[in-house]
Amino acid sequence: MSPMPFRMCVAADTVAVRCAHDGRLQVLLVVRGNEPFEGRWALPGGFVEEHEDLPDAAARELAEETGLRPVVMDQVGAWGTPGRDPRGRVVSIVYVAVARPGADTVRGADDAARAAWRPVENLPPLAFDHDQILPAALEHLRRRCETTCMAFAFLEESFTMDELSRALAALGAAQPRSAAARLVAEAGLAAGVGPECRFSLARMAYLAPLRTPVWVFPATHEGGE
Repeated sequence: MSPMPFRMCVAADTVAVRCAHDGRLQVLLVVRGNEPFEGRWALPGGFVEEHEDLPDAAARELAEETGLRPVVMDQVGAWGTPGRDPRGRVVSIVYVAVARPGADTVRGADDAARAAWRPVENLPPLAFDHDQILPAALEHLRRRCETTCMAFAFLEESFTMDELSRALAALGAAQPRSAAARLVAEAGLAAGVGPECRFSLARMAYLAPLRTPVWVFPATHEGGE
């Protein structure tokens, strides 16, 4: 008897994050409306369609299930341990996304019965292996925000150094004030300004991609080529 053909599905899941008005970091979760894990909290996501690129699938599933269209998305990695999904062999490509202040209106739709922002320090048990994915994605986000312009995505288009420092502190940066000053300097703005001086993203030409609904940061190779 010939062996059954091996079939593997690809999914795209997103860890969407924002810095709330009280300075706490929040993640966007959905309540699953279907089996498996119906009624359990999970990261928004779903299967990639045949002719769809991975970031497009992640953005589409996020919008369909929550209504959120973030300012940036960045690929974290892939999770594919056998048995992680009871429906069969599924590999999930995970993205982290950032929402600016004011992204309060989310709604559960499509496969999601509910969507809500939840503080990262007080999360319910999550479906699938999302409890493992979430901390890895947040650590990835912290590193990216300390070393790239991704941190600016947490802010309004006009912001102060203190606001940037608070966002970095919420992410767990060891020296948020120093990191904020370095990022502002690398963006071409004057260093050593007072706390009430406001900076404008509109004047930063190289940050223009942050103003589109979805922007995927180019991949980098740690330690060189």
